[in-house]
Amino acid sequence: MSSSRAKTYRIRQLPCILAYPRQVASFLSSIVPDLAAEDVRVFSLAASLNPLEIPATKVATVMFNRVPPTFDTSDSEWVIPGRSAGLMRDVLVDVHFQGFTPLNDVPEEEHLMDCIAVSGLASHPFGSWKQRGASSFMWLRDRLPKEMPTVRSIIYGYDTALVGSESVKSIDDIAIAFISKMKSIGRSGPLAKPLILLAHSLGGIVLKQAIVSMSRAGGSAESILGSIDGLVFFGVPNRGMKVSHLLPMVEDQPNAPIVQLLSAGSDYLHSLDEQFSGIATHRSIQILSVYETKTSPTTQKTKSGQWQRGGPRALLVDKASGIQRNSIQTMPVDEDHSNLVKFGADDQDCQAIISFMNRVAEETSPTEPGPDELRRPGKKKGRSKSKHQGESEESVISKMTQSLNIDETGLRLAEVQTQYYSTFEWIFSDEDLGFRSWLESPQGLYWISGKPGSGKSTLMKFIRRDPRTHQGFTMGNPDAEHILIDFFFHDRGTSIQKSIEGLLYRSLYLILTARIEEGSLDRLVKLVLPLYSSRPDEKRSTWTIHQLRQSLEAILTQNAVPLHLLLFFDALDEFDGEAQIIADFVCDLSRPRPGSATLVKVCCSSRPWNAFRDSFSDVAGCKVHEHTKDDIQTYIRGRFRSNSRMLGMIESQQTDTRNVTQKLEDSLLDRAEGVFIWVRLVLDELLKECTDGAVPEELVASLSSFPDDLDDSYQRLINRIPPEYRFETYVLIETVLRSYDTLGLRDLGLVLLCASAKSPSEAAARLPFKPYSDEFLSGMRRRLQSRCGGLLEFLGDTKVQFMHQTAKEFFSRPGSTEAIVQHDGKLSRENGYSFLTKFWITLASAAPRHDEFDWPSYMLSLYSWDTHYIPQPHYLAAVHPLLPENNSMVHDRITAIALYGFGVTTAVERLLTYAYLAEVSTGRSQRRFLSRAEPKAFEAIPDFAPVVIRNHITSLRRVIYDEDRRFDTLHNFARAANLQVLLGEIEAPDRNKHQASNQEPLPTPGPRSERQSTYPGQMEPGLYSPSAAMPGKLT
Repeated sequence: MSSSRAKTYRIRQLPCILAYPRQVASFLSSIVPDLAAEDVRVFSLAASLNPLEIPATKVATVMFNRVPPTFDTSDSEWVIPGRSAGLMRDVLVDVHFQGFTPLNDVPEEEHLMDCIAVSGLASHPFGSWKQRGASSFMWLRDRLPKEMPTVRSIIYGYDTALVGSESVKSIDDIAIAFISKMKSIGRSGPLAKPLILLAHSLGGIVLKQAIVSMSRAGGSAESILGSIDGLVFFGVPNRGMKVSHLLPMVEDQPNAPIVQLLSAGSDYLHSLDEQFSGIATHRSIQILSVYETKTSPTTQKTKSGQWQRGGPRALLVDKASGIQRNSIQTMPVDEDHSNLVKFGADDQDCQAIISFMNRVAEETSPTEPGPDELRRPGKKKGRSKSKHQGESEESVISKMTQSLNIDETGLRLAEVQTQYYSTFEWIFSDEDLGFRSWLESPQGLYWISGKPGSGKSTLMKFIRRDPRTHQGFTMGNPDAEHILIDFFFHDRGTSIQKSIEGLLYRSLYLILTARIEEGSLDRLVKLVLPLYSSRPDEKRSTWTIHQLRQSLEAILTQNAVPLHLLLFFDALDEFDGEAQIIADFVCDLSRPRPGSATLVKVCCSSRPWNAFRDSFSDVAGCKVHEHTKDDIQTYIRGRFRSNSRMLGMIESQQTDTRNVTQKLEDSLLDRAEGVFIWVRLVLDELLKECTDGAVPEELVASLSSFPDDLDDSYQRLINRIPPEYRFETYVLIETVLRSYDTLGLRDLGLVLLCASAKSPSEAAARLPFKPYSDEFLSGMRRRLQSRCGGLLEFLGDTKVQFMHQTAKEFFSRPGSTEAIVQHDGKLSRENGYSFLTKFWITLASAAPRHDEFDWPSYMLSLYSWDTHYIPQPHYLAAVHPLLPENNSMVHDRITAIALYGFGVTTAVERLLTYAYLAEVSTGRSQRRFLSRAEPKAFEAIPDFAPVVIRNHITSLRRVIYDEDRRFDTLHNFARAANLQVLLGEIEAPDRNKHQASNQEPLPTPGPRSERQSTYPGQMEPGLYSPSAAMPGKLT
């Protein structure tokens, strides 16, 4: 053994049974050669952050009095074999601390907040926060948990080495990786705890970029962003830093651009700061800026060629750059740039930081379930008031299964296009593919891979529904219970449709409601029942991912029922998280459980990404695009023959004409390379041209001009849309891209009519009286087809979506939607959230104008608090018999109260939600459009409406703003449009509760002429944002 070293090691995947430091030391000494238990010093022990681990492993930070030979190497990580010793997993040891590291545990009932610390440029994720010198003290591990026992302390590490780096990662790449890893630890879930983030140096720039990126992304990223309540920035170069001494270190290296972007006067930092400031202000994120007041030694190259911090001292980040401009407080620390975060055990500066964090935590209420969580059919907002004491077991079981029933999790399967006639038969007939033999085998995994658009989902739907699948599955053991389960990931759907939570919800529901022998089903149900009934009454309707995973594991490890499960998981690449996470999860599901009576088979599909290639390299499978040539030929011939003019060419007596059609078919087959969606795009255009009179030679020329790449094909479709239609194209695509709601043809058409209006009254005047009439829907269908070139498709009249996942991915990339209008700043300064805001403001103001817009019927077509619409709006009279056949106002008082209460509240809730998202994603206030509403437009709202609205306000649950901000927003909304009738006797909250005692109260937003900027570039206060005060100093 070598002598003692002051180096901290991270030990992961420790057995869950280890609860005390001495147990960890004893365990390590038993599996690491030449390591004595007394030489192990354990400083922290916490549960893994992976919500899918059942049971959760442990993570420890340790030091060794004497380093064992195993770790006395130049490596930065080691694997200690655990499986050979009877453990479920190998033990992982490292000194690099990459990714997340939990430093303490908090009991679930006491856990109120998470704190995540992000390190800076060329710094160590753990060591940068540790006290300098021989001391082992690290304040985030050794002090913060004691002073804030309800907060879980976590550090995050990423590779930012400068010297010798071969990394080409940009700041944006690092930020995206951070967001992805946040999702992988459950931060995007509906029950994620509020969050305070700490960042040092470059770490702050990474966080700012991540926040800006999340504000644009929506969906699960919005859930993460909505949980952020506070930020502490340590020496963050908001306006740049001194980098002249760093540039020689990275000269001619691929990571040089990162250093260059951090220089003073950087355009990138200026643009990032503008976007971030607006977003943070609108979201009321409390920021503390800590800046250095000592110079730091710069780096220089020694005679031996090594880089050391021995150069002339300089102030690396000055005060002006170190203070984020919308900070709620600022604080100087008399240290240099590196030591700024290396607090000692009794450091008073550290105490001041923790005091700020305590204030943020005290003012934070737990995050409420997000929009997608609340859109479950049959679920109302708020807590369940049912009492389970004394209920029959049958009743409790019924409620448990219904709590697992989320309709959205099964919608994607129905939406996937059915295979074209006899295509995909090869999966059963080609023995070399091994699918039928795999079906008849006891266990295992079958992986279907393929290029984007090659028909993987269509094949999966075909396999799932073909009776030969069930026959082959049950052939081996007919006496066992057999259950088929499916979950099709859907990136264009809601958060639950692209999450592991959704997969678990659907899997458990299908198992617990399966049509199997009653006694067997009863035994399976009772495996899960204790996990449901043991929870507090108000928490039973919502399951955490850990509870779902625990319930499924109970079924996978049971030995009471001979049970065979066949699971179909489509589009793993559309999982909203890291590919490796879902790959590991699928592999874990398919592994045998010793002693279990449950056998599991998984058939999954995905694109051939590296994570899937590596994880599924030894399993059976096939590549779709290598076997679809005959299918594509069948599809081409079928589409050709469905067009009367093309059919005439095929059957023409002229040889030259027939040869041209054959040439078209051959060329399509050769260029398709197995990608169905590309063939569909080309055929749509060719057959349209054929119908319009194109001669055979022109069709050949058109095909030759069509690009092979899908992205280029999508861009071509946009380029062919006439310029005069482009703004409407932008509105339609942006709205479908951003909307949380399931938009039908009717709704998208109404949004389009409101999009270019300058005021609510102008927009309302454009609304048709009957937006559900055949005339209106038919016109909008034609309009959508001409404006979007087939990029959007409609399923009946009730749903509009992108034609394919690859199309959504194309338009989700930064700048792609703006390119529709040639990056015209005047046209693209609004986004989908802005257009939806206008629409809902217009509906709110249109409430009394029933002579111009059939508002009651429209509102009645929305049911409960969901965002799903009645499939056939023409059936409104049957749905609500009190609604008279004529279009006069509803006279029945009870019906009117319900209608106005629901309708106005729905409109207000939607407009506030989308106004908020518009402001935080564009940085532009939405007050201007709202302030142009005519007060008389709201005069007809009856006097009982505010009573109903007040009753609903407290049940409004949105992850993006808490109760105080919601009330404040309603006051801003009413004040902007003179709608005090909506508020009645509701009192405004104390708007100054977040301010430090040494700061002036926040001014109430008023007309622009009454407001003064308190810092350069301050954002115009929006519908959601108070004016920011001058940064104060923390004392």
